[in-house]
Amino acid sequence: MNDNIEFRFITRTFSEDYKVFYENGSKQLLDIDEFAPLRKICNIIPEEGPCAVFFEKNEKIFLVVSGMKCGKNDKAGRPIRFSFCRIYQRNNQNYKERAWNAFVKIISEWNAAEYEISEERKPSLIEIIPVTRNSGFHGEDIKFDEKIFIDWLENSSSTIYDIKFTYCNSGKLSKNNFINSFIWPDNGYVVKWNKNNELIECLPAGDRVQHQNHYNMEINNNAGNKTLQDLIKAGLTIAAKEISAKGIDFLDGIKNSPQLPATMEQDRNNILEEIGKLYKKHSFSMTIEQQVALKKASELLAFALTQKR
Repeated sequence: MNDNIEFRFITRTFSEDYKVFYENGSKQLLDIDEFAPLRKICNIIPEEGPCAVFFEKNEKIFLVVSGMKCGKNDKAGRPIRFSFCRIYQRNNQNYKERAWNAFVKIISEWNAAEYEISEERKPSLIEIIPVTRNSGFHGEDIKFDEKIFIDWLENSSSTIYDIKFTYCNSGKLSKNNFINSFIWPDNGYVVKWNKNNELIECLPAGDRVQHQNHYNMEINNNAGNKTLQDLIKAGLTIAAKEISAKGIDFLDGIKNSPQLPATMEQDRNNILEEIGKLYKKHSFSMTIEQQVALKKASELLAFALTQKR
């Protein structure tokens, strides 16, 4: 797939089947090469209804939105759908925050987004142009002002920059919890929002499911040690919520552990450092909820380091 094409969309017209377009509709791509791979990675099943997905791969971020309504039907009476992929290049400023903000805008303003790509918009961004093909068949070409649509997608009064993301690889969240937690998928994972249930799920990319199952078996087989050091090292999936809930009291309760230094300040420093190192190593086994709890625990511990006892 040519991931240097920063915006592509797929739709059908009144009388012709779905096609993939780019450069404002002036050029076409093959679906099997240029959009089908995105559906696989994003775990998009059209029968499950409209959705929005984003993921990071090869230092680029892909925002894929599927199943938007154009407000028109084809000649068989079927609703015409519109899907698109926006690719954010790493060399662009704030590319990560821009992609996350665009995803949030889509899931928060879905109806407005559908209006933007519909023929009802004044002036309309999409134009259907009747043409006669070489075979004599009467069809339609499409023009779509992707620049105006992208400007709408990426510009908002609620846009946030300099985000400290919480990385995830499993679990489900409500829309509000997702937005407030600044969730970002781990490498090899996607974040997917389904319009029908309004839930957001972090799950393995469609081409990584087999790898993820193997990794989870490895983690589960190696977990279970009972010492404090092992609890922090291999049991963050269990400890995160406990640390977040008990905060400094939890540290007070373990300050005399022979595995930790004697001073409270060094206790906290040690644990904060351990969490930072081992979070990355064991993040594959955590749910979104546990990672959010761990993020809060880390913030609490960092704050505790500034307090005099």
